[in-house]
Amino acid sequence: MIRMRAVLIPTLIATLILGASRQIQAAPADCSSPANVVHASICASPTLSARDAEIAQRYAQLQAACPPEKGKIFAATQRFWLRERSNCQLAPGQPGHHASVAACLADVMEARLTQLRKMGARCDVDRVAADLHRIDPWYLNKYQDQYVGKQVTVFGQIALSRCDTPGAPAVAGFVLGTGRPPDKVAVVFKAMPAGDLAFLCAKSPVSQWSGELRRDASGTYLYLSDMLGSPL
Repeated sequence: MIRMRAVLIPTLIATLILGASRQIQAAPADCSSPANVVHASICASPTLSARDAEIAQRYAQLQAACPPEKGKIFAATQRFWLRERSNCQLAPGQPGHHASVAACLADVMEARLTQLRKMGARCDVDRVAADLHRIDPWYLNKYQDQYVGKQVTVFGQIALSRCDTPGAPAVAGFVLGTGRPPDKVAVVFKAMPAGDLAFLCAKSPVSQWSGELRRDASGTYLYLSDMLGSPL
C-alpha cells in the first residue's frame, strides 16, 4: 500500500526539489550562508565548489548565446538539473542513492558539466535533450522519440482513467503538468492494488512518477513498475 508514501513524498519533493527548481540558479552557491545541505556540502569541498562555479559560468555563457527559440528549453534543462542536484539531499541511506550527499553531488555536477560542454557554443540543447531524468510532461512530449526505451521521472498530478470513465482500464491514466493541454503524459501501471486505486482516485496526488517510456500499437506511454518507491 502506498497511501502514506503518497501523502508524505509529494510534500517532501515539493520542499526539496520542486521548490528549489522554481528559481534557476545562475550563480555559485552562497557560502557565506548556505541555504541547505546541498549548498553546505558544495561549500565544504574545494572540488565541488570549483564544479559549481564552472557550471554557473558555462550556464551564463550559453544563456547569452542561446537562440530565442531555444531559450525556454535551455532554462528548463537547468531547472530539471537542479531537481537532480536537490535530490542528493535524500542520498544517505536511501535505496538507489549514493552513500553520501557529497558523492551524489560529485556525480550529478559532473554530468551537468558534460551536458553543458556537449551543447557547444551555440546552445544546442537538442544534443543533450534526453540526458535529463527529472522532467515535466511538456518536455517529455517534445523529446519523446529520444526518451523511448529510457527510464525517466515525470513531475505532475496523477489522473486515473477509471475515476473519470466507468469501465476504463484501472491501470491507465495520465500525469498532468501545470501548463495547458496537451501538457500530459499517458501512463500504464504494471499493477494496481485496490486500496491504492481508491486512494489515487480520491486524492490525485502531485508527485514524481518514474518508469520506462514505451511505444507500441496503442501509442507512447510511461510504464510504471513502481510507485513512489514501492514496487507494483
